[in-house]
This record gives sequence, structure tokens and C-alpha cells, in this order.
Amino acid sequence: IPLFIDVLKEIDGKIGVMVEVKSMKVRKLVERVYTILKDYKGEYVVVSFNPYVLKLFRKLDKSIIRGQLSYSYKDSKINKALFNFISKPHFISYGIENCDYKVLDKMRKKGYFIIGWTYRNNENKEQLIKFYDNMIVEHIELREFK
Repeated sequence: IPLFIDVLKEIDGKIGVMVEVKSMKVRKLVERVYTILKDYKGEYVVVSFNPYVLKLFRKLDKSIIRGQLSYSYKDSKINKALFNFISKPHFISYGIENCDYKVLDKMRKKGYFIIGWTYRNNENKEQLIKFYDNMIVEHIELREFK
């Protein structure tokens, strides 16, 4: 498995990257990822389910584009998107499976750009287009979005 720094060297700024930071012990990891990313010549955004990860990136460099990951937590009354006052994200990346359209509508009214993840088939396309500004897709031919 290649190291993160080696992957960035290989793509050499030719493409933008979305970096998801997964950690409960955030400070050291965020500082290390930031140290690596600040030398990357390409564009990048940082996303996380953990609002404190995004808060730390904001403190390190306010110009870093940050996205709060969230989805419909059916087993919980808590929605990660409620913690946007901590993370202060530039956008929300919200799961499309079993999505809560009321939550999406509230986020849209607050002015958030909303990216859906992960679109894998042609189901509910018309409904999803109404609520998501863009979507992360897998195994979809581009002609399906025309």
C-alpha cells in the first residue's frame, strides 16, 4: 500500500484530490496531513465525519476547502450536519442512500453546497437532482447525466 505522500508525488498536482481524514485522535493526524498537503501543487479539499478534524484544518489554514461528511443516521437522533457550527464547512457531502430530504432542505436554506455520495445507479435521479448540487458517482456512464 503506497504512502499518502507517495500518491501525491505520483499524481504531481495533475488532478485535484478529496482527502478524507478518519480519526478520533485528531490533532497529530491533522497536523501531519496538513504538513503533507501544503506542499501539494494541485487542488485539494479535506472532508471528514468528525467536525473537530475540520475545525483544526480551519485553524491551521482558513483557505483550505472543507467538507462535512454526513448521512441519514437511522439509528440515532443525532445528525453530524448539526455540528456545522463547529466544523464551519464550505460544503456538505451527504449520503444519498436513505437520505433525509428535510435535512437536505434545511442545509440548502442555510446556503450550503451539497454533494451527494455515492451514486451507483439510475434510481431516483430526478429526485436527487432537486436536492444535490453535485454527486460522487461510481460505475456510471457519463451519458446517464445528460
